[in-house]
Amino acid sequence: MKIAEKDRLVNIRYFYYPVLDLQEQDVLVNQFLFKSMAVVFECMKNGNRVLIHCISGISRSVSVAVSYLMFSRRFSLDEALLQVRSIRPSASPNIGFLSQLRLYERMGYSNCPSDYEKFRLELELPEHIYVIYRFPVSNRLDITRYKCKSCRKLLFSEQNVSHKIEAFCDKVLIEPMIWMNVDKDTCSVKHICGAKLGNFRLYGQKCKGCQNFVSPWIQINESAVDKVACLISNMNFRK
Repeated sequence: MKIAEKDRLVNIRYFYYPVLDLQEQDVLVNQFLFKSMAVVFECMKNGNRVLIHCISGISRSVSVAVSYLMFSRRFSLDEALLQVRSIRPSASPNIGFLSQLRLYERMGYSNCPSDYEKFRLELELPEHIYVIYRFPVSNRLDITRYKCKSCRKLLFSEQNVSHKIEAFCDKVLIEPMIWMNVDKDTCSVKHICGAKLGNFRLYGQKCKGCQNFVSPWIQINESAVDKVACLISNMNFRK
């Protein structure tokens, strides 16, 4: 929220970055998070105090505070959000901001906007352009991975599962992945090899098992993938 000149206090520096509180709002490539963090770093380095605010103090300002904690203290997204919520219980970044913060964590807290360009996908919808950030495929051997049955390429791992599958839930739902190229708000999910893997609903839907709403809804048919069990369960080395 921009403060009018007449309402500003003396001896206080004001910074304003226009960004909408929408889940399709880009905050990585457009540098919103990085510019905001730079201001916080400069103020903290000089021993000053910083007030980060938006209209409600729930989503946009929280995203800046969380990203600062993630970078400066190497907190995970969950740790940083928990820290902010200990002071501001209502803190709740929108789904799109959370997804981008999660990607920021997976990318090792890189503050270079160009590092995120290849993960950015624009959907040209009738009303507007919707930005989706996709996630890299991890080949870690200490987690369960899933491969395409057709071409045997790695698709995703357990860390990409966006909806915890309980006993009464029979759907495998994942984060948007780098190999995904969807062009509609509702369409099939296909791999680059042409294999049909499941379906995509941009605006989400409710899980019939747990009744939770999941957005975006990216369902993978278990019959289309092969599960690769964790190869490293315990790292015990002989001295």
